[in-house]
Amino acid sequence: MTTNNRALLSVFHPQRKPFVRSHTFVDGIGPPPYTFFDETQDHLGALFHALYGWQYSLDFDECETGASGLGYLSNLTLFNALGGPISVVPAAASVYGAHGVWSVLGSTSPWQIGARTADMYLRGDFLLTAKVAVVKRSTLDSNGNNGFCVAVGNRTKIPVCPGISCGTNSPNWHVFYGPGPSDAAEYFDTGIPVIDGRFYRLQISRMAGALRFFIDGAEVQINGRPGVYYPYALIGCKFLYVSRWTVGAANEGFLIDAIHLMAQRVTT
Repeated sequence: MTTNNRALLSVFHPQRKPFVRSHTFVDGIGPPPYTFFDETQDHLGALFHALYGWQYSLDFDECETGASGLGYLSNLTLFNALGGPISVVPAAASVYGAHGVWSVLGSTSPWQIGARTADMYLRGDFLLTAKVAVVKRSTLDSNGNNGFCVAVGNRTKIPVCPGISCGTNSPNWHVFYGPGPSDAAEYFDTGIPVIDGRFYRLQISRMAGALRFFIDGAEVQINGRPGVYYPYALIGCKFLYVSRWTVGAANEGFLIDAIHLMAQRVTT
């Protein structure tokens, strides 16, 4: 159905589509397929709420920034930079499909560094997506001792913010989370190998209290199950960390192509 009313076509009215369903496509009223229209409009509504910071938030970084101020990795704030020196700069996008890449590379001395965004109170659903490549996994610290990790917040906090990590003690990616609100992190081997220099799409999802992990689209099994119950409120953020606290070759670390976090705003 079309309309000549320009006001109904506008995206600037917060009580009309795309923020809410059109009155002609509500609960099976309107042309079939009913569920397709209902669900599509609900997803569009969530996206527009995220864009304007209402019921959702959407924090995305494609790492396309050509330069950042001192103390930044693209739009993420650097912290706990020790040892080094450490180079944090845009890199050549030499990989097919990479749209802007930044590199975090250390010197021959021991070094470690983290990058993060501001804290977010995560009580509802969320989805973190990061596209990253580790330069040389075997020389990093262990995956439980910083190594390299992508997480939904600082994993030293309680409750433990879930994440995906790798390090010298295993050739594979690991996932971690705290089973209870006061428990330390537990690590699970995914069986998916870390290939040096290859980009991986790492994702951490929570939907209706179920926490799930994905690597290049494949859902990770934890104790034979696709997900775990994890309803706890978190003080989260987009969080990256890498550590090689030993002498080694220069230009080891990681590359990042993108990191995004969409989260449901829960106020009660």
